[in-house]
Amino acid sequence: ELLGATTGMDSALSANVALVASTVFVVHPISGFTVNYISNRDVGLMFMFFLGSFLTYVRMAKSGFTARGWALALLLAAGSILSKQNGLLLGAIVWVADCVVFRASAFTRRPWLRSLPFFGVALAYFGVTRFVLQHPDLAYVRSDDMSPATYLAVQLKAYACEYLPGILLPWRVRPFPLVQVEPGTLDPASLCGLVLVL
Repeated sequence: ELLGATTGMDSALSANVALVASTVFVVHPISGFTVNYISNRDVGLMFMFFLGSFLTYVRMAKSGFTARGWALALLLAAGSILSKQNGLLLGAIVWVADCVVFRASAFTRRPWLRSLPFFGVALAYFGVTRFVLQHPDLAYVRSDDMSPATYLAVQLKAYACEYLPGILLPWRVRPFPLVQVEPGTLDPASLCGLVLVL
């Protein structure tokens, strides 16, 4: 639907282009962790709710906003955030889509007002986790175990040594990745992972 709205393609061609793009996304090693590890099934669940919410918003933006549509979009957004915190980006994605796809100026109120309910769901999530559950998420984002550079090297090595082989040999499913990088070293596998991601 977004391809048709942005490029003017007919529905058959945009469906074929979307199929090819989604196939590349599925087999690209950057998304391989969703099928390689039992611990990462939350990513697939988050993405399902995320896409459902975004698709509901896109359809409303094309055919008219309704209270029922907003309720569905925000409920799916909450499901996305509760599955994995990556869903917090939905408000920003809606804002960008409104500016780029639906041609709203970033300096008008329209994109801000349309993305505000999604940001509201994100704020409600932080409020509940911080003040009701007494579980501040920010404390779990910071790491004293490794520097950001070491974390990046570990992730790049995981793409080369874990995620890509997991796509090629999908029966090697483990609960967690088994990749480690020594701090301050330049690992050849991390460089291979950088090439794969790019």
